[in-house]
Amino acid sequence: MSIQQGSFELAIFGVIFFALQLWWIKMIVKNGQEQEVVAGTTKDSLAEQKKRLEALLRK
Repeated sequence: MSIQQGSFELAIFGVIFFALQLWWIKMIVKNGQEQEVVAGTTKDSLAEQKKRLEALLRK
């Protein structure tokens, strides 16, 4: 029984790839939890935003 050429390198590549995927997912989740609301913004409904923009257009 012998190991084919390149198997060891492929296994190392797989481990590194898997580790990077875990790190990337961790950063995505961390940034999502620490996301801050920009000052001066409100969560207006679409209708309210439309009215506000139409009022600006009329000026």
